[in-house]
Amino acid sequence: MLTKVAPELPVVEVQLRAVVKVDDKPWLPKLEGIRVDDVDIHWPVSLLREKLYDGAKQFLRELRKQGYQPVDKEILVWGPFDGKRWELSDGTRAFDRHDPEAGKDYLLIAYFRKRAVLTEIWTPEEAL
Repeated sequence: MLTKVAPELPVVEVQLRAVVKVDDKPWLPKLEGIRVDDVDIHWPVSLLREKLYDGAKQFLRELRKQGYQPVDKEILVWGPFDGKRWELSDGTRAFDRHDPEAGKDYLLIAYFRKRAVLTEIWTPEEAL
């Protein structure tokens, strides 16, 4: 994708979220806005920590492809939640959907900035 921007356009800061699906286990810890780095390093919670790290890396990669840059390196995590359809606050679209029986959701939240975009040109390779 080729993105054209004008340097005079404002840089906007947004809170963006991603969902990491995990198997429902009795030992899953309740996390309320702690940094992914601060999740317990001891087994079995370390298994969750690895999954959250993988989800956070993918989250950052995908948003960088879309032109977003993290405001800081901290990604906070909340959960576990029963699987559900997560929607944007304005109700315009859902960004993830899981069967509630398939496991639990942990929500990753990070802040990003992006310069306002004039046009985006998609290539056929990106449509695949």
